Amino acid sequence: MKTVLLISCDNAIQAHIFQGALENEGIPSVLKNEDMGNFFSYNRAIGGVDILVYERDLERAREILERNAQEEGLDENFDVNGE
Repeated sequence: MKTVLLISCDNAIQAHIFQGALENEGIPSVLKNEDMGNFFSYNRAIGGVDILVYERDLERAREILERNAQEEGLDENFDVNGE
């Protein structure tokens, strides 16, 4: 199955929180560049932690993260578009 980018996180902590939310909903995911995200968390262009999901799960995963962001009162500009 093909994996696709769900979101790029600023650091590994944020990525693990999002990954846990997905896991709780039964969506498997993989972290990419986790080590680089720890070293270069100040600059997402240099480093960042990508969360990959199966293509079939992409829309549901976006909905889950956006819902969680709203429930937690995160920035209203929070957007899950893999950017």
